[in-house]
Amino acid sequence: MKDLYENFAVYYKVLAEKRDHFGLQAEVIKELFRELEIKQDYKILDAACGTGAVGNELFNSGFKNIYLTDGSIEMINLAEKDINTQIPVEQCKWEKLDSYFKISKKINTVIIFGNSIAHARIESLNQIFKNIYQGLQKGGYFIFDMREWMVNNAGNLIQANKPNNSIVDLGSITVNEIDLSVSSEIKYDYIKNSQIVSYLITNPKSNKIVYSIFLEYSIFSFDDILPILINSGFASEKIQIKSLKNWSYKVICCKK
Repeated sequence: MKDLYENFAVYYKVLAEKRDHFGLQAEVIKELFRELEIKQDYKILDAACGTGAVGNELFNSGFKNIYLTDGSIEMINLAEKDINTQIPVEQCKWEKLDSYFKISKKINTVIIFGNSIAHARIESLNQIFKNIYQGLQKGGYFIFDMREWMVNNAGNLIQANKPNNSIVDLGSITVNEIDLSVSSEIKYDYIKNSQIVSYLITNPKSNKIVYSIFLEYSIFSFDDILPILINSGFASEKIQIKSLKNWSYKVICCKK
């Protein structure tokens, strides 16, 4: 599959930094680690590392055994430019994590944040979750977050306050000393159970489109994926759902 973040990665990075998305995410993860007693010497894999900013912050906070992977080569290229050179970073799709674990050995904690899990189709989660379960040390954690969808008047699941065909102004960014405007349009495909977010990057001076891309997010609930987690090896009594202050996503903590 073509890397969806090709060429878009640099815009994503600048936009996320402006909104302090990475800093907030790092603080949420550190809070979780304290609560779950995940120690700083544990081996931790951020399996959706993106630009590496969150992993780098964890490393600077004392988690020295942090490992980073992402399916996008463009994200990995950005990460390699910005993060501490002591942090191992590698392109690896979730379906290939079993091979990654064979080389890196057992990991204590795997994290997938930023609603990244929704980039996978639900039918592929069984293999992904099995790979992660088998790669974890006994007593280790798989922690991921996911969007909480709401039911609209037609009985379909949508993102809160973002109905079909809604347009969201994401503000301005500056890339290569050029001021740009970013907006997104939200659509839903209920045959495929997915949300399609089209990002439009425009030069307001010339009113020309600089770049456009659409990203697809699978729509599934916790009830949809709980049987998949259990089938992958996680016991239901060791799966926790958490709602955290200042974090809009539901957090799922699965202990092996």
